[in-house]
Amino acid sequence: MRLKLTLRRASGVTDDIVVTADASASISDVAATIARLDPHAGAAKPDPQRVLTLHAT
Repeated sequence: MRLKLTLRRASGVTDDIVVTADASASISDVAATIARLDPHAGAAKPDPQRVLTLHAT
C-alpha cells in the first residue's frame, strides 16, 4: 500500500512523505520504521519507550 503522510517531528517541523508498505504492516510498524529511518532525527538511536502517535483527518 502507498500512503501520503505529513510527518510532524517533536520540534514541530513538518514534512510531507510517501510510505510504501506491505498491506499486512501495522500502523505501529510503519510509525516505528519512520522514526528509525528519519534522516533528520540525528545520530541518536530511537527510544523504544517513546510513544508514537497517528492522527488521521
